[in-house]
Amino acid sequence: MVRTAKKKKNIVEIIHKTFPALNIALAAYLLLLVAKIAGIDVYLDTVKERAVAVIEKQDADHIVSECKGQALTGCYRDKLVNLINKHNFSYALKTLAFIQQEDPATRPCHVLAHYMARAAVAKHPQNWLELLDVVKISDCGGGFLHGIFEGYMGFDPSFELTINSANTICGRYKSDPEKIMSCYHWFGHVFMLDERGNLESSLPRCVGAIPQQYSFNCYDGVFMEFIYQHMLLDHGISTSLNISQEYITNILIPTCLKYAGTTEGVACWTEVGEPHMNVSDFDPAYARDGCKRAPSDKERLVCYEKAETIIALQPKFSSPELLVNVCERFREGESEDGYRDCLRHMIGGFAHYPPDYATRAITLCTYTRAAYRMVCFQSVGNSYTSVGYSLQDRKRICKDVEDEFKSACVGPQ
Repeated sequence: MVRTAKKKKNIVEIIHKTFPALNIALAAYLLLLVAKIAGIDVYLDTVKERAVAVIEKQDADHIVSECKGQALTGCYRDKLVNLINKHNFSYALKTLAFIQQEDPATRPCHVLAHYMARAAVAKHPQNWLELLDVVKISDCGGGFLHGIFEGYMGFDPSFELTINSANTICGRYKSDPEKIMSCYHWFGHVFMLDERGNLESSLPRCVGAIPQQYSFNCYDGVFMEFIYQHMLLDHGISTSLNISQEYITNILIPTCLKYAGTTEGVACWTEVGEPHMNVSDFDPAYARDGCKRAPSDKERLVCYEKAETIIALQPKFSSPELLVNVCERFREGESEDGYRDCLRHMIGGFAHYPPDYATRAITLCTYTRAAYRMVCFQSVGNSYTSVGYSLQDRKRICKDVEDEFKSACVGPQ
């Protein structure tokens, strides 16, 4: 007699609730005995996996009950780092996934991922390259990848921080261009740290990326660190951060204009949209107006792209009306190509964050202008394929999509 997955899961829950102090291995063993007595044909690995999942979910519930409403880099960071030290990196990653289901505020998790990955490296620094091979670039917008690099730098001060070392490390990911881009981006952050926040001496260190196009990603990392100072604050080089309208007007915009017409300028304007949203409670129109101060169409458009992606990830932008309004406001008065590009950027952003955002992608495509629904669903298929979602996962994401758009949504078969 074949039991359903639901039946097996219930058995796991019963055992764990009855014997909460049992360790994972013993819980798995008892579950295997129960399964055999009940005539269920299961494998020990599957049983253990289910037992672990129950405990991960319990840990997630406990953490949310204590941390919900607090800063991600406070309570949540401390609890997840403790899990890494108590169990392992994989356990903490799965627990974070449960947390993100319960508390949407934890889904934009880039900075949180930095701290978790650094803790994983600190636990087993000699295995840092193995950690690089297992993290996905789509996880928390590359935050885990960046955190692994940060952690290793702290472990091995003799590591030579040059564009040549960037070429060696980032070149390991030739089959994954997105991972290469994120890798060079991280080096931009660290060049700023190594230069103690000096923008003018950091940018030249990005020259020499192989191929040269990746220097842009390095420049982008430099400017992101210039604005948000994540590493500079962590290392005590900067003591405070004040993202304000005055900062944007008097420091950020003049800095970007200084590099007008260069690759560095394009990288700078890529980062301009997000600070505008930080000071306006994520008002698309305010960010759009800030981006319009860019000196060229190219710089204005990259400003739009980053802002459109970031704003769509915010918890409050979950309703159909607010999601659709992002592109309506950003691309107001622009060409049809602009509106289409906005949809693509938003979908691409969703694909690089937790799977729960897939629901938001489907909502956006379902309620967007009728003439753009097909291209929107095509973006879903292409974006989720490019970040590594399997055909089965994409079919699950698109299961409730109208038949007319389902094939486009699923993407390559």
